[in-house]
Amino acid sequence: MSDPDFKNPFAALFPCSDENDAFRAGVIPSEIIDRPSKSGECGAQESSSAEMQTSDVEVPKVDDKEKHMSSHFYEDVFRLTLSKETCCNKSGAPSLIYLNEVHVALCNQTELDENSIDRAVFERLLLEEPFQHLVHRKKINDEDAIASEKRVIFYLYQCYYRLRTHTNVKIGPFETAHHVIVTQAASALCNPEMFPDAKLSEDVMKLLLNYHEETGHCEVLSQFLSDVSALIVDMNNGDLAEILKPCFTHLQEKLAVTTLSDRNLFIYIDILNYFTESDHLIKAMLKHSMPKEVKNGKSYQNSLLGLPLGVSCLPKSEFDRYEFFQDPSRYSNHEHAITEERLSMPLITIAKNMHSLFEKMLRKSAQSRELLLQWIGNCLDANSGRAKIWNSQLPDVYASLHGSDGFLINLLAVLLLLCKPFAEPCSPKLLKVNPFYCSAPISTETKKNGVHIKSISSETCLLPRDEPMETDESIYNFMTECFFATHYAFRIGFHVVNEKMVKQNQELIRTQRLYEEARMQGGESSEIGQQLKEKMERGNNCPSCVSVTSFQFMHPATWCYTIVDAEWQIETCMAPVYQDITDNTFAHLPIYCS
Repeated sequence: MSDPDFKNPFAALFPCSDENDAFRAGVIPSEIIDRPSKSGECGAQESSSAEMQTSDVEVPKVDDKEKHMSSHFYEDVFRLTLSKETCCNKSGAPSLIYLNEVHVALCNQTELDENSIDRAVFERLLLEEPFQHLVHRKKINDEDAIASEKRVIFYLYQCYYRLRTHTNVKIGPFETAHHVIVTQAASALCNPEMFPDAKLSEDVMKLLLNYHEETGHCEVLSQFLSDVSALIVDMNNGDLAEILKPCFTHLQEKLAVTTLSDRNLFIYIDILNYFTESDHLIKAMLKHSMPKEVKNGKSYQNSLLGLPLGVSCLPKSEFDRYEFFQDPSRYSNHEHAITEERLSMPLITIAKNMHSLFEKMLRKSAQSRELLLQWIGNCLDANSGRAKIWNSQLPDVYASLHGSDGFLINLLAVLLLLCKPFAEPCSPKLLKVNPFYCSAPISTETKKNGVHIKSISSETCLLPRDEPMETDESIYNFMTECFFATHYAFRIGFHVVNEKMVKQNQELIRTQRLYEEARMQGGESSEIGQQLKEKMERGNNCPSCVSVTSFQFMHPATWCYTIVDAEWQIETCMAPVYQDITDNTFAHLPIYCS
């Protein structure tokens, strides 16, 4: 035999080399002919031939099995297919979307792989009527609706959820599917013009509202939102706050019409917590919540972060009616007590839930803490006019410039809860509060010193200052700012409400006296008598509602002021660092801190 024939283990089967050449040219592929043998002996050649044939049969089967498994995995996750044939995977998805155009474009490829899945998912998102492309492996009606989901964000999240809950999947296909889902979601939100009939950012909020109360979805929703937002930031495809603006606006519209008796209120507050899972989302939410008119106190109440705080048993403005305690004279004191107790529970829950929300943002990062403190400081500054004399004399005129009583009291309750960890009785942490905070310059972008309340420095102090105020170069910690912000919220919040109630009581006494005089003269049923009676009913609303709001913060307020009076201002209880306290120190403390 020639050298080529010697390399061919089947050459000995042919009587002559011509027949061998003819068979080789007409039947056997050249790559098999050219494969070298491992031995020169005839017996070894036959053994090697058998091993090669076995290898040629088994290895492709292993590869095919892995391809089949990967294809079935992609079909289960994305609910789409490139084949109309009946699937052998009986445990797979019963309903799939058949993508004929992708099937043809990929030269009649019938299995999904890592090279085709991205294109297939994109084509699936572009389908106007996915229901028309359904193919069934098994007949289950509910699965048809799931497989043919038209809403882009809903479909991608459902794929994400199936991916996260899928078992026995290899890392390669898992990472590929995860990348495809997150990339497609981020691209869709950044380029909404690709889906002109969809409201993608608004669908994000609808998605959160739809799945929030379903078992097993909260953690997956948080991770989905975090992954997509992180990729949007990495892609540098625009401002995240601007991209999510329709999403935030949709929730604002829901919160704007929510009342204290609406059970959805606490669902909406829970939805806000999804935007505290990453630093990017917190920045976007706080940026959206920062009003364009920073000096208008009402705009903070109407912001995304302020609307939950504006829900109260007190009216949202001077022109609104009281929602509760209508016609109080018709009900007994026992009935009023029951109503007050029932209303106090949701108010306390609002304070606790918003405190939890604020605490998450404060702990996430230094930048998110800075943004939240800016929002609180600007809010208190914008509402500082509530404590002015002219505001109490002309409340109707300035009502549109300041937040409502309920908003400021709820904010006060949240600040009190933030103070509690370092303001416990006899706590050494309290001595970290710097008394010179109120005379410090405001924090700026170039020089951040931890001071965010600008108007607090203009308040009347405990003692007059004989010398000009010295600029303090200290950097004030969170405890110091939270401590004084809480006192300032007392000043423009509870003190104002208390003054209104005192004034209302005085007016109520005069009205009652006039009504009694009219009744004694037989004019109870007259027009004037009816007007006086209605005025008395309205006057009785205020004390009842204020007593309800007191439940949520009077206890923490008690220990806060007890400490201020008993431990912070008495020299004998001070640490050595404050034993040299002088009159100059009290010249920097506002009078409402006494």
